[in-house]
Amino acid sequence: MLIVQPGRGSTVEVQEESDLKDAELLEAGISRRTLMHDRRRDHVPTRRSVERLGELGAEFRTVPSLPVRLLVFDRNKAIVSRHREKNDPAALVIRDPDVAMVFARLFDTVWDYATPFEICPDEAESADAVKLSATQQAILEGLSIGMTDEALARRLQMSVRTCRRHISQLFEILGADSRFQAGVLAARRGWL
Repeated sequence: MLIVQPGRGSTVEVQEESDLKDAELLEAGISRRTLMHDRRRDHVPTRRSVERLGELGAEFRTVPSLPVRLLVFDRNKAIVSRHREKNDPAALVIRDPDVAMVFARLFDTVWDYATPFEICPDEAESADAVKLSATQQAILEGLSIGMTDEALARRLQMSVRTCRRHISQLFEILGADSRFQAGVLAARRGWL
């Protein structure tokens, strides 16, 4: 199964119920790869799910933007969210193996560029170590390639005001007064 999950993540209850079903599939030998939005790295129920299902062989990666929800089964059937309007709940069922393969190949291409979502059990944060959130990391990377606040906000699907608040927080963490200085300081810390 190839899965694209845009959005912010589920409640703890919904995530746990979903994990039980997914665990059954994984234990039956079904392989699973899931692409999620970068902001899901900071979502506690998602982190727990990744840890549980990862132990059973599921693989997870994240990207800054995902336009549609997608499920591809055996590379020959697919379900794709329609998105005719913003809150359109309908989906398209693709039974044509050739069309489903196109979606699978698109998934594979994005997968190759996505960031692995790994949870290290011995990930201990020391009191003086600052760890960036996935959103902050995505913003820092966007700033490093010269993206404007507006372009970053669009890419990360947030308001410009929220994006600027994150940039301000990054500057405070780094002790920077400009984008250039933030880039230099972030590179020195190994964040870029």
